[in-house]
Order: sequence, then C-alpha cells, then structure tokens
Amino acid sequence: VQGALAFLDEQAERYAGTVNLLVAPCISPWAYEHIQRWNADAIDPNRSFKANSPAEESAALMRLLAPLQGRVRVHIDLHETTDSDETEFRPALAARDGKVYEPGEIPDGFYLCGDAKNPQLDFQNAVNAAVAKVTHIAPSDAKGEIIGSTVVAPGVILYDYTALGLCGGVTDAPFTTTTEVYPDSPRATPEICNAAQVAAVCAAIDFCSTTRRQHAMTNTYALCRAVSPAIADCELSFIGREPINVALAHLQHMDYVACLRKLGVTVIELPAEPSLPDSVFVEDTVLLFDELAVLTRPGAESRR
Repeated sequence: VQGALAFLDEQAERYAGTVNLLVAPCISPWAYEHIQRWNADAIDPNRSFKANSPAEESAALMRLLAPLQGRVRVHIDLHETTDSDETEFRPALAARDGKVYEPGEIPDGFYLCGDAKNPQLDFQNAVNAAVAKVTHIAPSDAKGEIIGSTVVAPGVILYDYTALGLCGGVTDAPFTTTTEVYPDSPRATPEICNAAQVAAVCAAIDFCSTTRRQHAMTNTYALCRAVSPAIADCELSFIGREPINVALAHLQHMDYVACLRKLGVTVIELPAEPSLPDSVFVEDTVLLFDELAVLTRPGAESRR
C-alpha cells in the first residue's frame, strides 16, 4: 500500500503523457488494517483471483480490469511479508484447515515471484537490479530455494499465477511480477522497503517502455520513393518557384534513406516516377497507425 502511494507521490508524474497508469493501492483494506493475509471472512484474496471468487476484494478488482484485457502491458503486484505471517497467519491458517502448523522461514530481503507460464527473466532481473541499489536481495537457502520454490535467477522464483488464483494473473499483461519486501528485516526499515517498491515499479515500467521502443524500431518499415527527375516541376502554393538542384536532391534523399537504415528501419524503396514530380513525398498520401491506415486526398490533382 505505502509503496504504491509513494510511487504516485514521487514518480508517477514523470510518466505523464507516455504511460497510462492504473493503480489499486489497497486491494484488501481489512487485511491491511489488521496486518493479515486474509479478509474478514478468513479468505485469502491473493488465492482467490478466479471465476466466481469467494473474496469480494478479488472479485471487485477483476470486474475493474475486465474491460482492459488485452490492453495492459505491465502488471506489478506489490506485496510485503512481516513476522506476523509466521506468528499469526500461518498458525491460524493451519487451525482453520485442520492441519498441523509447520513453521516456515521468512526470506530476509527483497525478491520477486514471476509467472511460471511467462517468466520473462530479463524483465525480472532488470527489476531486481534497480532494487539492489536500494536494499538487499533475498538469498536462496541451502537447497537453492526461496519459500520452497527453486530460485531461477538471483532473487527470483516462479509460481503458476492462474492455477493459484494470484493477483499477478488477473491481467494478460506480457510483463508481470510480484514483489516481496520484508520490513521486519534487521537490515531494512519500512521506509527502505517502500523505496524498494517504488524502484521496482519504475524499473518495470522503464524496461517495458524501452523494450517497446526497440520492438517498434525492429518492426518499423519506411516506404520511400526516389526523387523524380521532374521534381523541378513540383506543385507550389505559398512560395515562388526557384531552380532545384536535382542531383543534390538525389544525394540528400540517399542520405535520408541511409539514416533510416542506420536506425534499424526496414526501408522499402520504390523507383522514381518521371511523370509525377511530387512522388517523392509519399508521406502526404497515407497516415499509418497501429490499428488502421488513413488515405488522404491531396489538393493538387498531380499528387493524387
């Protein structure tokens, strides 16, 4: 909760205009107020993100996110584990389920839980690298595990989000992670843990933004047409006609195409059109977006 609020207060503004943010800082208010995992009905909301959820908190978040499926790119689920997890919650959970309580061990440090069906380890590692500048990353135990799960990268374990009904699986985002901080650690403070959560959120967003730009560049095509030898007869509306150095125009266009290729753009070159003086200006005839193409109707007949 505090980490999410700190992110909004300290960092969210720098993403204005570039990233759409949806923040749900407190999914289970009763649990937060009582420092518990479960809600007032003794149900753990973070095991209840599934159809016909018995947890009202989980069902409410699922309804909120339902219209956004397919539109979420990164999902960061912020968690913390306190000593009360072992002193109160787990003994009570065992009693509720009629089982013998078996003491566990709380990892000392920050770690991530990725989705076993979509690990995205480069993403997880980038988040941990940013957090490591703020606080320590939880080490694996003698078995190479954290809370009984194999460590697949430093400070990273994997769960099947959907099968376990975890909050991390409530969206279909390609990049997902669940953070865990331990504010009762002798090596950290609640303030440090909040800062770690903020660092994690920023690193996750930054990684996805960078990846998206790189992906866009490696999948970007440029349609270019060589300069027409008749360019000197091009349409003019607001300036007087002056001589055009056609040879120089060819060289400038070649430099333009070379620059696009240097940036990683796939260039599709069309031959010059001697009968169409303005044909080099291909950008005037169509606007391309992710979802559609808009054909324009240039004013001059020779440009149509």
